[in-house]
Amino acid sequence: MAVVVPAISLQYFQQPLPKGRRALVSSMEISCLTAPKDLGMVEAEGIATETYMGFLMANGNETTVAAEQISWVEKPIESHVNQIIGTNLVTRTGNDFAINAAAIQADPRDIDSCRPDDARFFVGVGQRFLAVDNTGERNIGKVTAISTDGKTITAVIRDENVAWTIGTTNLDIIFLGYNLDHCECPPCIGWKNYAPTYENSFISDGVCADYCEETMVAEGGWEAFPERSFGGLNLYPDENLDQKMKLAAAQMDAAMFWERRTPKAVADAAGEPQGTKGVMQQIEAGATKVEGEIETLADLVKISQYLKKKKITQAFLDATPSQFAKLMGILQGNSNLAYDPFVNHQNDLMYLGYKGVKLYNGVTLLFREWEGLTYGSEKLGKAYNFIITPSGKVTVTLNGQKKQMGYVNIVWFGKENDPYKFKRYSNEMELNCGNIEIKYKNKYSPLVLRADAFILGVVA
Repeated sequence: MAVVVPAISLQYFQQPLPKGRRALVSSMEISCLTAPKDLGMVEAEGIATETYMGFLMANGNETTVAAEQISWVEKPIESHVNQIIGTNLVTRTGNDFAINAAAIQADPRDIDSCRPDDARFFVGVGQRFLAVDNTGERNIGKVTAISTDGKTITAVIRDENVAWTIGTTNLDIIFLGYNLDHCECPPCIGWKNYAPTYENSFISDGVCADYCEETMVAEGGWEAFPERSFGGLNLYPDENLDQKMKLAAAQMDAAMFWERRTPKAVADAAGEPQGTKGVMQQIEAGATKVEGEIETLADLVKISQYLKKKKITQAFLDATPSQFAKLMGILQGNSNLAYDPFVNHQNDLMYLGYKGVKLYNGVTLLFREWEGLTYGSEKLGKAYNFIITPSGKVTVTLNGQKKQMGYVNIVWFGKENDPYKFKRYSNEMELNCGNIEIKYKNKYSPLVLRADAFILGVVA
């Protein structure tokens, strides 16, 4: 579990402060200094328990960029140009098959306007295909000509029928390739994948802890913070700093998931930047919506079949309390689906409270109850029952650099070894008249890849 450590200089804590003191330290900072091998567990459990952010950190879905904004191009979804399947995509007039250009829907996320605005056949003369109509009737055809604009192909029938027996509307076309002669090579067919550019801005937020030296003296002096040794360092752990960092994590988690970008017209009128798209805003437009809760094993199997079509074999399901209870009921009624409890699942996030379901088609769902869908608010809980986040990696070009990243990521602003991730600022080394301030600052942006692979359970 790769976790970017907060920017804390070891030398900072080794330097004595005025009056012989040492720096006040949070438990997460101590973990960074003395037990980096345990950071994934310590950070996720101690600072971001039951949060979406903690799930991403423990899963290693983090990176840093030194830019004020992020832009990315995802690896194009594998395009099945051999199949034209859908409602009212192809019609037939005699031997001519026409493709419906109006079938391409608008894409609200296409910021660089590279989405195709027409539909064409990318085939060559001689290619064979299976044509199927709405009743299931099917014919084999062979392409004999292609129109200049690529929207129509002419074909002759190549099966036992003398004439076409399929209908003329709402056809599916599945191309079968060529039947090549000896030493014959197939024709080269041009194809340009659709790979739009997306962008998002950073959120800056932080917390501050104040200490008055006079108050500290009145309450027992510096001895009120008992000195302890960690990894050979003498440090003063302070619960106040722990609480502050947990507050920062909670604020960050809510903003990262639910923040919404201000519409451009509103932002321009107010003379302010548009802001950041949260995780939910990024996936709402593209995710598959499932009405109602998952109540039966059959419901789970349907979802797993959808994931399998997307070539996803493992996913994480975050559920409302009601949905979680129903999932536990399914698990108890089908104990053969459960993960072996005697196997160590620390590396697949079972230690964060996830339960495991392994379905018959090889798809694994790890699910947990997550308060981020409700935050205790019945009103917010009326929006969604669950969210399914795919597991695995996606190829992405982020700010010009090609990377392998998770489906959801935290992008931290800063340098690789100096991110604005709970970044510490302090005046402890200054002449501060007895007023000590310790600040932590986060600057981050949510990054969602392949939003179409997510599933949202919407209230029916």
